[in-house]
Amino acid sequence: MKLIDNLKLNSKINLLVTGLLAIILIVFGLLIYKVQKNKLVNNVDSQLQVYLQDLNYIIEEKINVRKEAAISVTDYYLYELRAMQLTDSGNAVINRENAVTYLISKINVDEIIRDEINNYFSGREAYVSIPFKVYLIYRNGKGVEFPNNEAWDISGTKLYDKIKFVTGDKILKTNFLWPEKGDREEKFLYLLYQQSNNAFLAIVTDQYTLEKDLLQLRNFIAVGIFISIIAIWLLLSLQIKSVTKHIHLLSETVKDMSRGKTASSIYYKQNDELKEIVESVNSLIKGLRQTTLFSKEIGKGNLAASFTPLSEEDELGNSLLEMRKSLHEAEQDRTRQKHEEEERNWSSIGHAKFADILRHSVKDIGELSYYIISELVKYLNVTQGGIYLLNTNDKASPHLEMLSCFAYDRRKFMVKRIEIGEGLVGQCFKEGSTIYLTDLPEGYMDIVSGLGDANPRSLLIVPLKLNDEIHGVVELASLNIFEPYKIHFVENIGEIVASTLSSVRGTMNTEVLLEQYQQQSEELKSQEEELRQNMEELQATQEESVRRESELDEMLKAINTATGIIEFDLLGNIITANKHYLKIAEVTNRDIEDKSIMDFMAPELANSEKIKGLWENLAAGEIHTGVHKYIFKGKDKNFYETFTPVKDENGIYYKIIALSRETSQS
Repeated sequence: MKLIDNLKLNSKINLLVTGLLAIILIVFGLLIYKVQKNKLVNNVDSQLQVYLQDLNYIIEEKINVRKEAAISVTDYYLYELRAMQLTDSGNAVINRENAVTYLISKINVDEIIRDEINNYFSGREAYVSIPFKVYLIYRNGKGVEFPNNEAWDISGTKLYDKIKFVTGDKILKTNFLWPEKGDREEKFLYLLYQQSNNAFLAIVTDQYTLEKDLLQLRNFIAVGIFISIIAIWLLLSLQIKSVTKHIHLLSETVKDMSRGKTASSIYYKQNDELKEIVESVNSLIKGLRQTTLFSKEIGKGNLAASFTPLSEEDELGNSLLEMRKSLHEAEQDRTRQKHEEEERNWSSIGHAKFADILRHSVKDIGELSYYIISELVKYLNVTQGGIYLLNTNDKASPHLEMLSCFAYDRRKFMVKRIEIGEGLVGQCFKEGSTIYLTDLPEGYMDIVSGLGDANPRSLLIVPLKLNDEIHGVVELASLNIFEPYKIHFVENIGEIVASTLSSVRGTMNTEVLLEQYQQQSEELKSQEEELRQNMEELQATQEESVRRESELDEMLKAINTATGIIEFDLLGNIITANKHYLKIAEVTNRDIEDKSIMDFMAPELANSEKIKGLWENLAAGEIHTGVHKYIFKGKDKNFYETFTPVKDENGIYYKIIALSRETSQS
């Protein structure tokens, strides 16, 4: 990495591009080699499997022909012996199965395979592109190599372990190292099981034979890649040398600019990507010259000097314009700050003034409101003002009442009643927000404000609000415009005024309540004696009521013990039943749960008009007494019953209570 860092730009570009192209060529060459290798292996694999299947078929056919010939010879001799009557005399008995087995055992399979291999490949040498050897391997691992008939023994080897359990008609393909010890070569085996002689027919070829053509291809690809890399390196060196020369010139120019030096424009005649960079640098040089001249003019105090930034993204140029703008605004800021300071001082003095006024408030709320409004009109230098306070003496019709009015340096004695929501004053109280109007039309104050005949220019109405509760409204009219800081001042003063007026009104109400309390105390003393006498009479009455209630409870217990009681809704559905009813009916609560009384009647009776009419009359409030027949758990029961409708607290019938006792009457 240290060596690469020390290289020049053109060498780095050469190295990078050449390396990338070399990687691409190597990957491409490996892909070609891989494709060709797979193609060759697949071609050889297909060819050898065809050879193996063809040989196996021919050899099987040949062996089967020999076996059929042995059978035919045996049958022929047996026929001749029977014709000579030798098979029955006991002198020449021949077992056909043994004879056939003997003749088949004399068939030389090795010879057949060798002959068929020679015959199969005779004349095909030009078409066999891959040299291989054919083997016949028996189950015990011993075998023969064809066509030279050499013995081959693989018993006890790893190869034998792979093939000894192979059966069926599928070809086994596997690779193995041979010999298994010493110098070994990798070989490929194609093996097929022959059921006719319980042996394996195999074709073996070695890996070097398969890949020797691939070695030539691999060498060719490697040489081609090496030559291509050298050629690319040379071409890149020639092309990049010219580019890096101008890049070096650009680098020197940028270095001069970074040191604050005014650089000269660069000449570049070629029309390529580097030309755009050169033009951008030349534009930057021109812009820096203009920026320098503009900065000098600003330094001299010439804020009217013209300047155009290079673009919207020109931070330096736009910063200079912002600086000029800031200089223009600096004086305006100083003037505005002075004015704001004067406003803050005015508000602070006003808050202190009214805080002192309200601290020495009087008990008369009318005099206090006049004192407040007169001082507020004078301090704000307005023409007139008034204070309205919420009057809740009439609970059914609360309204706003003018407590005090001050206009043109004089106290005005006016009585005004404004309903909540009426006019601007009523609307301000209802909405709880400040109302400010300007340029009022002629006669507007007479209609809306109620402050007199003058026609002021602006009107300010502020709610006297404390903790989101509105106690009244202050109304101010002026021949001038109310400035925002004065409106804010009145809103702040409104909270203090609301608090003070609320406190004074509370004190006044407390005094009134105290007088009422003293008067009511005297009245209560006279009523106390009368109440004591009434309590003695009430106690005697209560003792008698308790005695009667106890007697009634005992009576209800006796009725509940001796009489069956059952409750229904207006449709006859059972709600509940007491223990005595369950006893005489011989049922449990579960037996009657979610049931109707009609479920325990005979069907013809339950669906009769008589029963339907009975329950309609009960729902209408009619009492009924009579004997009714029921069937509980298969037993007939006759009950003498009295049905009584019951009303709720609204006087509406909502359930039926029946008193029942069992009777033998039907």
